Amino acid sequence: MKIFTVFGSASDEYISMPLCDSLKAAGAVEFAVISAHRNLEDLQEKLKDWDGDVIVAGAGLSAALPGVCASISDRPVFGVAVPAHFGGLDAVASMAQMPFGMPVFSCGAGREKDISAYLQNARDKIADARGRLHFVISEEIAATDYAQKELRRTHELAAEKDYHVTQGVEIEERAFNIIFVTEEKSIHSDTFGLHLPLLDKEALDKPETYLVVYEWMKKGGFWVGANNARNAVLGAERVFKIYNGGGKK
Repeated sequence: MKIFTVFGSASDEYISMPLCDSLKAAGAVEFAVISAHRNLEDLQEKLKDWDGDVIVAGAGLSAALPGVCASISDRPVFGVAVPAHFGGLDAVASMAQMPFGMPVFSCGAGREKDISAYLQNARDKIADARGRLHFVISEEIAATDYAQKELRRTHELAAEKDYHVTQGVEIEERAFNIIFVTEEKSIHSDTFGLHLPLLDKEALDKPETYLVVYEWMKKGGFWVGANNARNAVLGAERVFKIYNGGGKK
Protein backbone atom coordinates (compact mmCIF):
# COMPACT_ATOMS: atom_id res chain seq x y z
CA MET A 1 0.00 0.00 0.00
CA LYS A 2 1.21 3.50 -0.89
CA ILE A 3 0.30 6.22 1.60
CA PHE A 4 0.74 9.91 0.84
CA THR A 5 0.90 11.97 4.02
CA VAL A 6 0.57 15.71 3.57
CA PHE A 7 0.46 18.47 6.18
CA GLY A 8 -0.23 22.14 5.73
CA SER A 9 2.76 23.44 7.68
CA ALA A 10 6.27 22.31 8.60
CA SER A 11 5.53 23.46 12.15
CA ASP A 12 3.17 20.49 12.50
CA GLU A 13 6.10 18.06 12.56
CA TYR A 14 5.47 17.16 16.21
CA ILE A 15 2.36 15.38 14.90
CA SER A 16 3.31 14.52 11.32
CA MET A 17 6.62 12.77 12.03
CA PRO A 18 5.35 10.31 14.69
CA LEU A 19 2.32 9.73 12.48
CA CYS A 20 4.49 8.83 9.49
CA ASP A 21 6.44 6.40 11.66
CA SER A 22 3.24 4.67 12.74
CA LEU A 23 1.92 4.49 9.17
CA LYS A 24 4.95 2.49 8.04
CA ALA A 25 3.31 -0.58 9.58
CA ALA A 26 0.51 -0.21 7.00
CA GLY A 27 2.51 0.63 3.88
CA ALA A 28 5.11 2.75 2.11
CA VAL A 29 4.86 6.36 3.28
CA GLU A 30 5.59 9.48 1.25
CA PHE A 31 5.52 12.82 3.07
CA ALA A 32 5.16 16.41 1.90
CA VAL A 33 4.27 19.83 3.26
CA ILE A 34 1.75 21.52 0.96
CA SER A 35 -0.76 24.12 2.10
CA ALA A 36 -4.20 24.02 0.52
CA HIS A 37 -4.42 27.79 0.96
CA ARG A 38 -0.93 28.84 -0.14
CA ASN A 39 0.03 26.08 -2.59
CA LEU A 40 -3.23 24.84 -4.09
CA GLU A 41 -1.82 24.39 -7.60
CA ASP A 42 1.05 22.28 -6.24
CA LEU A 43 -1.44 20.08 -4.40
CA GLN A 44 -3.62 19.66 -7.48
CA GLU A 45 -0.61 18.75 -9.60
CA LYS A 46 0.59 16.21 -7.04
CA LEU A 47 -2.73 14.43 -6.65
CA LYS A 48 -3.86 14.58 -10.27
CA ASP A 49 -1.58 11.78 -11.45
CA TRP A 50 -0.68 10.16 -8.13
CA ASP A 51 -1.01 6.37 -8.32
CA GLY A 52 -1.05 5.55 -4.61
CA ASP A 53 -3.78 4.18 -2.38
CA VAL A 54 -4.50 6.36 0.66
CA ILE A 55 -4.06 10.03 1.52
CA VAL A 56 -3.52 11.19 5.09
CA ALA A 57 -3.90 14.96 5.39
CA GLY A 58 -3.33 17.05 8.49
CA ALA A 59 -3.99 20.70 9.23
CA GLY A 60 -5.08 23.08 11.95
CA LEU A 61 -7.39 26.08 12.23
CA SER A 62 -9.81 25.97 9.26
CA ALA A 63 -8.17 22.65 8.21
CA ALA A 64 -9.11 22.88 4.54
CA LEU A 65 -6.42 20.44 3.41
CA PRO A 66 -8.20 17.08 4.01
CA GLY A 67 -11.38 18.26 2.33
CA VAL A 68 -9.52 19.72 -0.64
CA CYS A 69 -7.67 16.42 -1.06
CA ALA A 70 -11.02 14.57 -1.00
CA SER A 71 -12.36 16.90 -3.69
CA ILE A 72 -9.35 16.32 -5.98
CA SER A 73 -8.70 12.60 -5.49
CA ASP A 74 -10.97 9.54 -5.44
CA ARG A 75 -8.71 7.78 -2.89
CA PRO A 76 -9.72 7.47 0.76
CA VAL A 77 -8.65 10.59 2.64
CA PHE A 78 -7.97 10.45 6.37
CA GLY A 79 -8.12 13.77 8.17
CA VAL A 80 -5.86 14.69 11.09
CA ALA A 81 -6.68 17.70 13.23
CA VAL A 82 -3.74 19.78 14.44
CA PRO A 83 -4.84 21.38 17.73
CA ALA A 84 -3.64 24.92 17.01
CA HIS A 85 -6.54 26.46 18.95
CA PHE A 86 -9.58 25.24 20.90
CA GLY A 87 -8.02 21.79 21.28
CA GLY A 88 -8.47 21.22 17.55
CA LEU A 89 -12.24 21.70 17.66
CA ASP A 90 -12.25 24.02 14.64
CA ALA A 91 -10.05 21.66 12.62
CA VAL A 92 -12.10 18.59 13.53
CA ALA A 93 -15.34 20.27 12.46
CA SER A 94 -13.79 21.57 9.23
CA MET A 95 -12.83 18.11 8.02
CA ALA A 96 -15.66 16.00 9.42
CA GLN A 97 -18.43 18.34 8.25
CA MET A 98 -17.56 18.07 4.57
CA PRO A 99 -20.59 18.26 2.26
CA PHE A 100 -22.01 15.24 0.48
CA GLY A 101 -19.70 13.96 -2.22
CA MET A 102 -16.36 14.59 -0.50
CA PRO A 103 -15.99 12.21 2.45
CA VAL A 104 -13.08 12.55 4.86
CA PHE A 105 -12.32 9.78 7.36
CA SER A 106 -11.92 12.14 10.31
CA CYS A 107 -10.43 11.13 13.64
CA GLY A 108 -10.77 12.94 16.91
CA ALA A 109 -8.06 15.23 18.23
CA GLY A 110 -5.06 13.18 19.33
CA ARG A 111 -6.26 9.96 17.63
CA GLU A 112 -4.14 10.16 14.46
CA LYS A 113 -2.11 7.02 15.26
CA ASP A 114 -5.35 5.02 14.94
CA ILE A 115 -5.09 5.41 11.16
CA SER A 116 -2.38 2.77 10.80
CA ALA A 117 -4.37 0.19 12.77
CA TYR A 118 -7.49 1.01 10.77
CA LEU A 119 -5.72 0.43 7.45
CA GLN A 120 -4.30 -2.87 8.64
CA ASN A 121 -7.71 -3.94 9.94
CA ALA A 122 -9.31 -2.98 6.61
CA ARG A 123 -6.80 -5.13 4.76
CA ASP A 124 -7.77 -8.12 6.91
CA LYS A 125 -11.54 -7.53 6.68
CA ILE A 126 -12.02 -6.48 3.08
CA ALA A 127 -12.30 -9.94 1.49
CA ASP A 128 -15.51 -10.59 3.44
CA ALA A 129 -16.75 -7.01 3.69
CA ARG A 130 -16.37 -5.83 0.09
CA GLY A 131 -19.71 -4.65 -1.27
CA ARG A 132 -21.49 -5.11 2.07
CA LEU A 133 -22.76 -2.27 4.25
CA HIS A 134 -24.23 -2.71 7.71
CA PHE A 135 -26.12 0.14 9.37
CA VAL A 136 -25.70 0.06 13.15
CA ILE A 137 -28.65 1.77 14.81
CA SER A 138 -31.08 0.96 17.60
CA GLU A 139 -34.67 0.10 16.71
CA GLU A 140 -35.94 2.96 18.87
CA ILE A 141 -33.82 5.58 17.10
CA ALA A 142 -34.46 4.07 13.66
CA ALA A 143 -38.18 4.66 14.16
CA THR A 144 -37.83 8.45 14.60
CA ASP A 145 -38.68 10.81 11.75
CA TYR A 146 -35.17 12.28 11.47
CA ALA A 147 -33.57 8.82 11.39
CA GLN A 148 -36.09 7.57 8.84
CA LYS A 149 -35.19 10.46 6.54
CA GLU A 150 -31.48 9.75 6.84
CA LEU A 151 -31.87 6.00 6.44
CA ARG A 152 -34.11 6.37 3.39
CA ARG A 153 -31.71 8.50 1.39
CA THR A 154 -28.72 6.39 2.48
CA HIS A 155 -30.45 3.18 1.39
CA GLU A 156 -31.18 4.82 -1.96
CA LEU A 157 -27.53 5.68 -2.51
CA ALA A 158 -26.38 2.21 -1.45
CA ALA A 159 -28.85 0.69 -3.93
CA GLU A 160 -27.43 2.89 -6.71
CA LYS A 161 -23.99 1.47 -5.87
CA ASP A 162 -25.41 -2.08 -5.89
CA TYR A 163 -24.29 -2.72 -2.31
CA HIS A 164 -25.85 -5.33 -0.07
CA VAL A 165 -27.25 -3.59 3.03
CA THR A 166 -28.20 -5.00 6.41
CA GLN A 167 -29.24 -3.21 9.58
CA GLY A 168 -29.10 -4.03 13.28
CA VAL A 169 -27.96 -2.99 16.72
CA GLU A 170 -24.71 -4.97 16.73
CA ILE A 171 -21.52 -4.67 14.67
CA GLU A 172 -21.28 -6.96 11.64
CA GLU A 173 -17.75 -8.32 11.22
CA ARG A 174 -18.30 -9.22 7.55
CA ALA A 175 -19.31 -5.73 6.39
CA PHE A 176 -18.34 -2.07 6.34
CA ASN A 177 -20.25 -0.70 9.33
CA ILE A 178 -21.97 2.68 9.22
CA ILE A 179 -22.58 3.57 12.85
CA PHE A 180 -25.30 6.08 13.72
CA VAL A 181 -24.21 7.68 17.00
CA THR A 182 -26.74 9.26 19.33
CA GLU A 183 -24.84 8.79 22.58
CA GLU A 184 -21.35 7.85 23.71
CA LYS A 185 -22.15 4.18 24.20
CA SER A 186 -23.00 3.94 20.47
CA ILE A 187 -19.30 4.35 19.58
CA HIS A 188 -17.34 1.31 18.37
CA SER A 189 -13.80 2.65 18.17
CA ASP A 190 -12.04 -0.38 16.65
CA THR A 191 -14.63 -1.21 14.01
CA PHE A 192 -14.11 -1.34 10.25
CA GLY A 193 -16.45 1.40 9.10
CA LEU A 194 -17.43 5.00 9.79
CA HIS A 195 -19.36 6.78 12.52
CA LEU A 196 -21.69 9.72 12.12
CA PRO A 197 -23.60 11.76 14.69
CA LEU A 198 -27.34 11.32 14.14
CA LEU A 199 -29.12 14.36 15.56
CA ASP A 200 -32.61 15.78 15.59
CA LYS A 201 -33.26 19.32 14.38
CA GLU A 202 -33.14 20.83 17.85
CA ALA A 203 -29.66 19.42 18.47
CA LEU A 204 -28.46 20.41 14.99
CA ASP A 205 -29.53 24.01 15.61
CA LYS A 206 -27.45 24.38 18.79
CA PRO A 207 -23.75 25.31 18.37
CA GLU A 208 -22.91 23.69 21.69
CA THR A 209 -23.97 20.30 20.32
CA TYR A 210 -20.70 20.09 18.43
CA LEU A 211 -18.79 20.20 21.71
CA VAL A 212 -20.50 16.90 22.50
CA VAL A 213 -19.62 15.51 19.06
CA TYR A 214 -16.01 16.64 19.55
CA GLU A 215 -15.83 14.61 22.78
CA TRP A 216 -17.41 11.61 21.05
CA MET A 217 -14.76 11.72 18.34
CA LYS A 218 -12.00 11.74 20.94
CA LYS A 219 -13.23 8.32 22.08
CA GLY A 220 -12.02 6.83 18.80
CA GLY A 221 -13.26 5.58 15.47
CA PHE A 222 -13.44 7.50 12.20
CA TRP A 223 -16.22 9.94 11.45
CA VAL A 224 -18.13 11.85 8.81
CA GLY A 225 -20.45 14.77 9.43
CA ALA A 226 -23.70 14.92 11.33
CA ASN A 227 -26.64 13.32 9.51
CA ASN A 228 -24.45 12.60 6.50
CA ALA A 229 -24.53 8.81 6.22
CA ARG A 230 -24.36 9.14 2.45
CA ASN A 231 -20.78 10.36 2.82
CA ALA A 232 -20.10 7.19 4.81
CA VAL A 233 -21.34 5.18 1.82
CA LEU A 234 -19.00 7.12 -0.45
CA GLY A 235 -16.18 6.58 2.02
CA ALA A 236 -16.85 2.85 1.90
CA GLU A 237 -16.77 2.99 -1.89
CA ARG A 238 -13.32 4.58 -1.82
CA VAL A 239 -12.00 1.91 0.54
CA PHE A 240 -13.52 -0.94 -1.48
CA LYS A 241 -11.77 0.32 -4.61
CA ILE A 242 -8.26 0.19 -3.17
CA TYR A 243 -8.55 -3.38 -1.89
CA ASN A 244 -9.06 -6.29 -4.25
CA GLY A 245 -9.91 -4.09 -7.19
CA GLY A 246 -13.47 -2.99 -6.69
CA GLY A 247 -16.50 -2.46 -4.54
CA LYS A 248 -19.25 -4.78 -5.71
CA LYS A 249 -19.79 -8.37 -4.71
